Amino acid sequence: MEDHIYNLAIDKFNQQKYNDAVSLLRYLAILEPDNCLYLKALAGGLQMNEEFEEAVVCYNQAFKLKPIADNYDCIFFVANCFLSLKDTQNAILKLSHFIDLCEKNEFATIHFDKLIKRARLLIQAHR
Repeated sequence: MEDHIYNLAIDKFNQQKYNDAVSLLRYLAILEPDNCLYLKALAGGLQMNEEFEEAVVCYNQAFKLKPIADNYDCIFFVANCFLSLKDTQNAILKLSHFIDLCEKNEFATIHFDKLIKRARLLIQAHR
Protein backbone atom coordinates (compact mmCIF):
# COMPACT_ATOMS: atom_id res chain seq x y z
CA MET A 1 0.00 0.00 0.00
CA GLU A 2 2.81 2.41 0.89
CA ASP A 3 4.39 1.90 -2.55
CA HIS A 4 1.12 2.84 -4.21
CA ILE A 5 0.83 6.00 -2.11
CA TYR A 6 4.47 6.89 -2.78
CA ASN A 7 3.98 6.46 -6.55
CA LEU A 8 0.86 8.61 -6.40
CA ALA A 9 2.79 11.28 -4.48
CA ILE A 10 5.56 11.25 -7.09
CA ASP A 11 2.96 11.57 -9.85
CA LYS A 12 1.53 14.61 -8.06
CA PHE A 13 5.04 16.03 -7.67
CA ASN A 14 5.72 15.56 -11.39
CA GLN A 15 2.43 17.31 -12.15
CA GLN A 16 3.67 20.20 -9.98
CA LYS A 17 0.85 19.59 -7.51
CA TYR A 18 3.21 20.00 -4.59
CA ASN A 19 0.56 20.47 -1.89
CA ASP A 20 -1.01 17.14 -2.82
CA ALA A 21 2.38 15.43 -2.99
CA VAL A 22 3.41 16.85 0.39
CA SER A 23 0.16 15.68 2.00
CA LEU A 24 0.69 12.12 0.78
CA LEU A 25 4.37 12.13 1.72
CA ARG A 26 3.61 13.47 5.20
CA TYR A 27 1.25 10.54 5.67
CA LEU A 28 3.97 8.11 4.56
CA ALA A 29 6.51 9.75 6.85
CA ILE A 30 4.14 9.23 9.77
CA LEU A 31 3.64 5.57 8.83
CA GLU A 32 7.35 4.97 8.33
CA PRO A 33 9.38 7.72 10.05
CA ASP A 34 12.65 5.87 9.39
CA ASN A 35 12.13 5.62 5.64
CA CYS A 36 14.81 7.77 4.05
CA LEU A 37 13.17 7.71 0.62
CA TYR A 38 9.90 9.10 1.97
CA LEU A 39 11.66 11.81 3.98
CA LYS A 40 13.81 12.87 1.06
CA ALA A 41 10.79 13.06 -1.24
CA LEU A 42 8.86 14.99 1.41
CA ALA A 43 11.77 17.41 1.74
CA GLY A 44 11.75 17.97 -2.02
CA GLY A 45 8.03 18.71 -2.00
CA LEU A 46 8.42 21.08 0.92
CA GLN A 47 11.27 22.83 -0.86
CA MET A 48 9.13 23.27 -3.97
CA ASN A 49 6.36 24.64 -1.72
CA GLU A 50 8.89 27.14 -0.34
CA GLU A 51 8.60 25.61 3.13
CA PHE A 52 12.37 25.77 3.45
CA GLU A 53 12.79 25.39 7.22
CA GLU A 54 10.79 22.16 7.29
CA ALA A 55 12.57 20.94 4.14
CA VAL A 56 15.91 21.42 5.90
CA VAL A 57 14.69 19.31 8.83
CA CYS A 58 13.51 16.51 6.53
CA TYR A 59 16.67 16.51 4.38
CA ASN A 60 18.83 16.40 7.51
CA GLN A 61 16.76 13.60 8.98
CA ALA A 62 16.96 11.60 5.73
CA PHE A 63 20.73 12.01 5.66
CA LYS A 64 21.07 10.98 9.31
CA LEU A 65 19.11 7.82 8.57
CA LYS A 66 21.33 6.95 5.60
CA PRO A 67 24.63 8.87 5.62
CA ILE A 68 25.86 7.10 2.50
CA ALA A 69 27.27 8.43 -0.74
CA ASP A 70 24.11 8.21 -2.82
CA ASN A 71 22.40 10.41 -0.24
CA TYR A 72 24.99 13.21 -0.17
CA ASP A 73 22.69 15.32 -2.33
CA CYS A 74 20.57 15.94 0.78
CA ILE A 75 23.37 18.23 1.96
CA PHE A 76 23.37 20.10 -1.35
CA PHE A 77 19.60 20.59 -1.15
CA VAL A 78 19.86 21.83 2.44
CA ALA A 79 22.32 24.44 1.18
CA ASN A 80 19.83 25.51 -1.49
CA CYS A 81 17.15 25.89 1.18
CA PHE A 82 19.52 28.06 3.21
CA LEU A 83 20.15 30.21 0.14
CA SER A 84 16.40 30.62 -0.31
CA LEU A 85 16.21 31.66 3.34
CA LYS A 86 19.00 34.22 2.70
CA ASP A 87 21.26 32.34 5.14
CA THR A 88 24.41 32.53 3.05
CA GLN A 89 26.79 31.54 5.82
CA ASN A 90 25.09 28.19 6.50
CA ALA A 91 24.61 27.61 2.78
CA ILE A 92 28.33 27.98 2.12
CA LEU A 93 29.13 25.66 5.04
CA LYS A 94 26.79 22.99 3.67
CA LEU A 95 28.06 23.39 0.11
CA SER A 96 31.64 23.03 1.33
CA HIS A 97 30.69 19.97 3.37
CA PHE A 98 28.96 18.46 0.33
CA ILE A 99 32.05 18.96 -1.83
CA ASP A 100 34.36 17.54 0.85
CA LEU A 101 32.25 14.41 1.26
CA CYS A 102 31.98 13.85 -2.48
CA GLU A 103 35.70 14.29 -3.06
CA LYS A 104 36.41 11.50 -0.55
CA ASN A 105 34.16 9.03 -2.37
CA GLU A 106 34.71 7.96 -5.96
CA PHE A 107 31.06 7.01 -6.51
CA ALA A 108 29.86 10.39 -5.22
CA THR A 109 32.46 12.28 -7.25
CA ILE A 110 31.13 10.69 -10.43
CA HIS A 111 27.44 10.49 -9.49
CA PHE A 112 27.19 14.11 -8.30
CA ASP A 113 29.62 15.68 -10.75
CA LYS A 114 27.14 18.33 -11.92
CA LEU A 115 26.03 19.15 -8.38
CA ILE A 116 29.67 19.50 -7.28
CA LYS A 117 30.28 21.98 -10.09
CA ARG A 118 27.12 23.89 -9.14
CA ALA A 119 28.17 23.90 -5.50
CA ARG A 120 31.53 25.43 -6.39
CA LEU A 121 29.84 28.10 -8.52
CA LEU A 122 27.38 28.91 -5.74
CA ILE A 123 30.20 29.27 -3.22
CA GLN A 124 32.05 31.65 -5.57
CA ALA A 125 28.91 33.66 -6.22
CA HIS A 126 28.11 34.10 -2.53
CA ARG A 127 31.52 34.92 -1.10
